[in-house]
Amino acid sequence: METILVDEFTERTTKLSKQVEQEFKTLLPDTTAEQLLTQITFQPPFTQTNRYFDTVNHQLKVHHFGLRTREFADHAEQTLKVPAG
Repeated sequence: METILVDEFTERTTKLSKQVEQEFKTLLPDTTAEQLLTQITFQPPFTQTNRYFDTVNHQLKVHHFGLRTREFADHAEQTLKVPAG
């Protein structure tokens, strides 16, 4: 039996323009994955460009931060990921 990794569940909560994400990953048998795929309506594909930023001496990475922009056809967004806690 083939197993498929599902990484599509993301919970987003917006509070005062701060987003919190929680990911759920699980392995499913291919028959279960096929059943789920018939029940989910997907959005049409789109293109985005991701750009990641850091200092010359990688201070963001050293402190476990991530800074990126995502560019879409009609808008862009900037995200700063910080360590939990």
